[in-house]
Amino acid sequence: MAGNEPRIKSAPAPALKVFNCPSCGAGISLRAAGQSVTAVCGSCAAIIDSSNENFQILEKAAKQGKRAQVIPLGQRGKLHGALWEVIGYMERKDGSGVFVWSEYLLFNPLKGFRWLTEFDGHWNYVITTKTKPTKLQSKEVTHLNKSYHLFHKGSAIVSYVIGEFYWQVKQGETVEVDDYVSPPEILSSERSANEVNWSLGEYVEADTVKSAFQIVQPMPRQAGVAPNQPSTATHNIKEVGKYWGLFLGTIVMLQLAFMVMAKNQTVYSDQFEFGPSDIEKIKVSPQFELSQGTSNLEIILSAPIQNDWIEVEGDLVNDDNGETIEFEQGVEYYSGRDSEGSWSEGSQQSSRVLSSIPGGKYHLNLSAKSGQYSNIYYKLVIKRSVITWSNFLLALVLISIYPLFAWWRSRSFEMDRWSKSDFSPYYQHQDEH
Repeated sequence: MAGNEPRIKSAPAPALKVFNCPSCGAGISLRAAGQSVTAVCGSCAAIIDSSNENFQILEKAAKQGKRAQVIPLGQRGKLHGALWEVIGYMERKDGSGVFVWSEYLLFNPLKGFRWLTEFDGHWNYVITTKTKPTKLQSKEVTHLNKSYHLFHKGSAIVSYVIGEFYWQVKQGETVEVDDYVSPPEILSSERSANEVNWSLGEYVEADTVKSAFQIVQPMPRQAGVAPNQPSTATHNIKEVGKYWGLFLGTIVMLQLAFMVMAKNQTVYSDQFEFGPSDIEKIKVSPQFELSQGTSNLEIILSAPIQNDWIEVEGDLVNDDNGETIEFEQGVEYYSGRDSEGSWSEGSQQSSRVLSSIPGGKYHLNLSAKSGQYSNIYYKLVIKRSVITWSNFLLALVLISIYPLFAWWRSRSFEMDRWSKSDFSPYYQHQDEH
């Protein structure tokens, strides 16, 4: 895409004009007579001035083999609500010659010119924009209140042309190109010695192009992610994020409600002595009562141990029906001093929560064991209807699994997109130019 696009006046479609190439005599068809400036002979590649009836040769270019022209000249197709005819085709390459892409010039007598570009099997519908970016930064431009991020800087060299164009195109013509992306759009500037032109491209699915122009042959195989290819994963994560926020708000409200309703009531507290003679002996606590209804119980074990451990095995026995709930709970605590200073590990207190304990009268059957054969005092405190976070955290994990997966897919897609750019926010490149 180069040159200033001419202004199109409302007029009936011009008739197809045919003339003979002044270089080789081959027939050349003008599909935009009166609008095109040059025509390129498909037989000898001569570039001809089509703006007047003399049809003078501007340049005798060496004909080169084309890359893979998918849509022939003269083919018509409907895109963006208008019928377009392919009147020109060119191939361009970057300065290294490694990357080559195709550009099809489309013409509609009422709407003017558009471009259809293809690279690595990805297509873009492109229009020259007269509205220049209003805000420029080193790696970002703003166009019509939308931000575009720098993706590529380099040169574009015409390597093959055929058909007619609205400027004097020639092989070897070179412009400097800057591409900025905001999927599904790409905003590009092309700079020559005399002018700067901006164009706005929109990603088009290959199947859409194939259907519009009734292409029979296989489409170019797609490779990788295009610079402005829209990501279904990115769109999906926005929707998922909305629902994740709703679910998060719900479980937060439920947790707050549980916290307000929690009584945190101490229903039993007692201290027990454990000594060498108490190994494998069962100690029975006095009876205590739990309020009616079903709620949780927190059992808190504490012991003033030092470089030792103690483990308590207990049975919570329902005196009304004889049902028993077994539990084990222990504490260990070690401390000392070494070359790096004081250290400690473990704790002299631990707790655990038993869920869904019905109301009634209960007692405890307790036994204990320890690492040393000396008397140890341990204390048990039982609280009814306490605040817990386990269900909240479990729910948070469950509602976050799919959003995290969606985020990972979206990030992977974006990393693939930007892996081809020297200006990636995900990769550091040594040579940014």
